[in-house]
Amino acid sequence: MVLSLLDVEHMRTTKAALMMLFLACCTVSAQRLPGSLNSEKEFKVILFVGLECPISQKYMKKIEELKNKYKYRVDFIAVVPERVSLQQIDAYKKEYNSSLKFVLDNNLKIVELLNAKITPEVFLLDKWDRLKYRGAIDNWFYALGKYRRETTAHYLVDAMDAVLQNNEPRTKVTDAVGCFIETKSLHHAHH
Repeated sequence: MVLSLLDVEHMRTTKAALMMLFLACCTVSAQRLPGSLNSEKEFKVILFVGLECPISQKYMKKIEELKNKYKYRVDFIAVVPERVSLQQIDAYKKEYNSSLKFVLDNNLKIVELLNAKITPEVFLLDKWDRLKYRGAIDNWFYALGKYRRETTAHYLVDAMDAVLQNNEPRTKVTDAVGCFIETKSLHHAHH
């Protein structure tokens, strides 16, 4: 097969255009992410937590274990997309023995930026805020109120292990199982 210089140039520009499109779709502008989500580490996990969501509550111990295991290279930040007080967040942290940094998102700006729908739902971002993985922590829960005795797929761990070895995660998106983030009632209360 013989390619002309024009064909090669067209392939380069097409590849560049596709790369730009991918970056545009999969990058959250750092200027748009609130400063409360900034991190000095290579990667960060943003976890949406519902204080009253039983599934969020059940995952707190596992998230704390992951935070400790990956603490040198991955930051873990919990986002609470509810109208709650800082005292309620402090009580939750104490009850579930959490050392996570919690960020209150009662105006849903972070929910909208990341298009979060469920608590718990995780987003793995690199230091340029490029999305590497989003969805469920693992497959422990497969429906509301239904969970496996043994977790057989560790989506977040697999994604973190991949990116920490300079690879792309094999699974980039899964469906999170949990409580829906109530956007309408918060927006109506806010306006």
